[in-house]
Order: sequence, then C-alpha cells, then structure tokens
Amino acid sequence: MEKVYKNMKYTYSQTQTYAQTDNLLFREMLGQTLRQMRKERGWTLKALSTLAGVSLSFMSEVERGEKEISSEVLYSICKAFGIELDTLLDKISSRYKLLKQIDNTLS
Repeated sequence: MEKVYKNMKYTYSQTQTYAQTDNLLFREMLGQTLRQMRKERGWTLKALSTLAGVSLSFMSEVERGEKEISSEVLYSICKAFGIELDTLLDKISSRYKLLKQIDNTLS
C-alpha cells in the first residue's frame, strides 16, 4: 500500500515502512517534482505539455518517471514553469532529502 507524507510517496507493508530511496532514479524524482509543481499551479497535464512544447503522452511518461528527457526538453519544461534549471534541481534535491529522512525515521 502506498501512503503520502508531505506529497512524498512511500510504501507500507506489514513488516516495514520505507520511502525506497536506495533504488530511486533521478527520472522518478523529476517526474514526482514536476507533477507536484504542475498541480500546485492548478495546471492540467495538457496545459504543461503545450507550454513546454512536448506531446501529452511524452509529458505523462515523464511525470510517471518512465522516460529520460534531454537537456533541451528539461529547459523547455523549466521555461514553461518560469523557473531556472537550478530551481528545479533544488526542488528535486529537497524532495530526495525528505525521502531520506523518512527512510531513516521509519527504518
């Protein structure tokens, strides 16, 4: 079963609760962060994909952490949000640090 802690996804089982940061990929962290940012703005996935100039299906795969993206697409997404790349990377880093805290607290 999955639970949410401060918009962070973690998994719960009868024997153990953990955030699973050991196997977490950058593309997954990126996707989670982009989805959170999009929802905070009240945007649809279609609106973001249009603003970023990428297909709806591709943007959906990025948010689900299923696709690696090029630096050009990453730049387009940042531009759509009106932020610099370092801001996005800071958000991803903060998310990862919180997940590590959850791991350490719950293990």
